[in-house]
Amino acid sequence: MPNIITQLASIDFHGHALTVITGPAGEHLVAMRPICEAIGLSWQSQYNRIQRHPVLSTCVVMMNTQVPGDDQHRELVCLPLDYLNGWLFGVDASRVKPEIRERLIQYQRECFGVLAAYWQRGEAVNPRKSRRPRLAPALDLDYPVSRWLGGNPLYARYHLDPGSVFITADMFFDQRSPTLTVLAELKRAGYDVEACYLEVQGMRHHLEVSRDFIRTLHQRSGEALNQGMRIKRW
Repeated sequence: MPNIITQLASIDFHGHALTVITGPAGEHLVAMRPICEAIGLSWQSQYNRIQRHPVLSTCVVMMNTQVPGDDQHRELVCLPLDYLNGWLFGVDASRVKPEIRERLIQYQRECFGVLAAYWQRGEAVNPRKSRRPRLAPALDLDYPVSRWLGGNPLYARYHLDPGSVFITADMFFDQRSPTLTVLAELKRAGYDVEACYLEVQGMRHHLEVSRDFIRTLHQRSGEALNQGMRIKRW
């Protein structure tokens, strides 16, 4: 019995709009007949090829849905989206429409290179996909305790021993923030760390409000305020 569709979406697949079906279990599927007909392939021949294939035949899914441009629900033969590239790699380029033949040949040629790179070098890179820059060796991301406390005369009076550090409330609001410094280095290297920055600044703000409120309570009560706590080092 065919599955019932839950959601339709459109994605770009090698320059063509492709309807992707999201099944009941969240799987992403593509109806194969519309693709075959769009590029000039005989659907029956491709269906037989899929059924003969030792891998593709095991992941065929039947979906009952109405695709864009159709006026009724139909039972469609679908493959998981992750298998679509592999199916296209095996298509006979001489059987497709002349206007897309060269593009298909170029795609298949690239597939050979991708497979070789994966199996021989352990990595394959798509040059059309932007890659986030790797950390440059010159990045200074080391921030030991000595850098935090040693360069700040305000905290020189607090004892620093090999096993623990005395942390005060004021240290969270000083401009010499280890976290903000490291985030700034990552931003300069091209990483998008804005969410991390906003989280830290938000916590600093709420901690400052809490600190001022606690200080006011202690002043009114006349009790001594605990200036900090000793935290065990890693």
